[in-house]
Amino acid sequence: MKVRRLPPKQDRECLILSEQLARLETLLSTWMQVGQDALQCVQRTRNSLNPKPAAPGAVIRWTVGPDGGATYVSEGWLDLTGQSFEQMKNAGWLSMVHPEDAPKFLQLFRERKAYTIDYRVRSRYGHYLWMRSHGAPHFGPDGALLGYSGSCGVIQPYITRTSQVRRRIDVGRTQGRIASAS
Repeated sequence: MKVRRLPPKQDRECLILSEQLARLETLLSTWMQVGQDALQCVQRTRNSLNPKPAAPGAVIRWTVGPDGGATYVSEGWLDLTGQSFEQMKNAGWLSMVHPEDAPKFLQLFRERKAYTIDYRVRSRYGHYLWMRSHGAPHFGPDGALLGYSGSCGVIQPYITRTSQVRRRIDVGRTQGRIASAS
């Protein structure tokens, strides 16, 4: 079998094209890896911002405007309360807060400072769970309140244990008074 050689000019052009093709393949492979890395990073971020609240201590992130109307909430709030994003946005989230606790939030927003508050939220199943929220205000360059951002989480197991301990202490005190009176 006879191998046919290209004329020198065409041979040089083929060599240049094959080198360029090799560089393009390397570049494409690198960009594909960068894309996969970016996708994984986005997924990790999304997972950290939207944990499920099934386990006590899961964090729900949120933002509200200057009027206290919600502008963002992580998926955990929607799962916990059963609200859709449309129902929750603006001041809809307040409808899930216990009626005795909702005014406390409005007062905190008027104070325009960082806060921590324990409050009750109605779950999708209709019962109230204790939660703890931390919020911080954000101000524009002119000092105008832009809104708050923060996080909250279910603290029901902690509240339940604390209540049980307090009841035991109260029972112990009562029994001690009864014993000393007799």
